[in-house]
Amino acid sequence: LLYDAQIAGLVFQLNSSARGIRLFFGGYDDRLVDFARAVMGALVAFDPSVDAARFSAQCDVLGRELESFTSQQPFQQAGYWTGLATARPDFSLQQLKEALANVKIADIGAFANRLW
Repeated sequence: LLYDAQIAGLVFQLNSSARGIRLFFGGYDDRLVDFARAVMGALVAFDPSVDAARFSAQCDVLGRELESFTSQQPFQQAGYWTGLATARPDFSLQQLKEALANVKIADIGAFANRLW
């Protein structure tokens, strides 16, 4: 879906922030509305329980990224601490690690159902 759309000059972005989720659709094509409907249909139909192995792998990757924080360059660490001190809401590495340790695939499905 997204590869064919990219070839047609259409783009889709999903971003999250402290204020919520932002969906962006762009491009110059008369099928942009159809593309947006297809993407929204895929988002609404998303079922994370279909691919439990991928969920587990993504949790593992995130856990490794959180654990490797101390090996980052000092300027990257300074950016993290600055963001933690100035941005609200923001979550500490410890809070993220605790949440990751307790998250279940059913939690993701429940969140998606509330979101869409």
